[in-house]
Amino acid sequence: MGCLRDVDSFIVLSEQDIGIGHGQAATLTLANGAARFVVEGKFEGDGAGVGRPGFASEIDADGKALQQIRPKLIPVLEGKGPLVLSVGSTSRELPVAGLAKPLSGFKSVCFGQR
Repeated sequence: MGCLRDVDSFIVLSEQDIGIGHGQAATLTLANGAARFVVEGKFEGDGAGVGRPGFASEIDADGKALQQIRPKLIPVLEGKGPLVLSVGSTSRELPVAGLAKPLSGFKSVCFGQR
């Protein structure tokens, strides 16, 4: 996940082969307890930009749009974990250990907060 503030873009990528065709629509859900962040995108042969299949979503996100994303996403990232990443019917658990420091930078850059 990341944002490019100079071009008003919020990007979500996941390296994960979910067995659907290139360019097909897909939904990514990131959950942590009751908190959920859902984003629509598509499955790409080079979805994560590393030569492997995965999910890709790029959202036009000016400051107002980022402030709408924030209350949905931050509770997921700040939860006790584990994070559950689902793309289509494929899911995997992700640990939250070590996330606090990068999350602080992410929140500062994308949402202007610490």
